[in-house]
Amino acid sequence: MVLTVGREDVQGVAQAELNRHLTDGELRAVIVYLRKVLDLSVDMNSQLRQCIKDCLDWEEVGPTAAEREQEDEPKKPEPRVCQVPGSGWPECFDSEDSEYGHLCNAVHVFEGIDEDGQLYVRREWGLGGKPPDDFIPHSWGPAYVPESGETLDQVLADLDRMVKKGILTTEERARSEAFYRRLFSE
Repeated sequence: MVLTVGREDVQGVAQAELNRHLTDGELRAVIVYLRKVLDLSVDMNSQLRQCIKDCLDWEEVGPTAAEREQEDEPKKPEPRVCQVPGSGWPECFDSEDSEYGHLCNAVHVFEGIDEDGQLYVRREWGLGGKPPDDFIPHSWGPAYVPESGETLDQVLADLDRMVKKGILTTEERARSEAFYRRLFSE
């Protein structure tokens, strides 16, 4: 007699027991355990339920297992950005929503620089309460990419503005200029 237990079978029982599907790591743990305790004289769904419960008890399934699985995944390197002093400033926001309309000092934009001289920006809602639906925040991301339509001259003028406002030091500006000259020449 050949018995086939598919991924869908296990996920169906997990959905009924946990109200969610198992992650790949949790699924592997349940299947490995099922192979050890499989009894063909017992209903398969009840065995799967028991395997999932046992794996929960042993933390092979559940939050701890999911945390371990995330730790095992390779992490994407985050840009090494340090926020520079005095980099935040208020910005006006025009919403398509009639409730919000035109708001000043609503958006805070922060600038930072990494070790290579790449400038980064971050945008967040600066007023209390829920932002309008058409407001799009973003975490740290590159300030300039050549495809964005900015020219090197515009970027250099912006660097000068940041030095004048005290956002960048002259050394950071020089490092940034070298970075952007390389970027725009590629």
